[in-house]
Amino acid sequence: MLPSLRIRQRHIAPSSRAEWPGVTAELLTTSDGRGYDFAFDGQALYLCFGLSGRRKDSVVTVDGERATRFTEIANRFHVVPAGARFEGFAVPASRQRFVQVYLDTRVGALHPDIDLSEIAPRLAAVDASLLATARKFEAALPAPAPLGRLYGETLGCALAIEILRW
Repeated sequence: MLPSLRIRQRHIAPSSRAEWPGVTAELLTTSDGRGYDFAFDGQALYLCFGLSGRRKDSVVTVDGERATRFTEIANRFHVVPAGARFEGFAVPASRQRFVQVYLDTRVGALHPDIDLSEIAPRLAAVDASLLATARKFEAALPAPAPLGRLYGETLGCALAIEILRW
């Protein structure tokens, strides 16, 4: 099992989660305006895609990058390399919806030709094709096995390749 984002407050938790070889995905939705703080420093590449929503306030930091404050989360995402420290807080202004994806960075975990060990951190990035793949994860979460497993693994490889090409 891959590590996941830690959220201290109990009113925020993933509504669905799926695990496939080398990849884990979660759907996270906030239901009210209560603030929350979060941290991640696991041995997986962490990608957090904002699908919808706004924040009153938010600050995020990741090793090697300047702290970023932003309120618009729709169509923005974070890339956090394995082992990097990612943390921050958020105060929602409206309901927020995220897809969080964790990719195993061990060589060969997703595919023998995929090496995710040299990915640089990015905060509040924008890229339409990466966002389109994230939205496919949202659809894959409730998919029944075995097709769901095959689709999840394939999406994990596709996302890894897109990140490497980006």
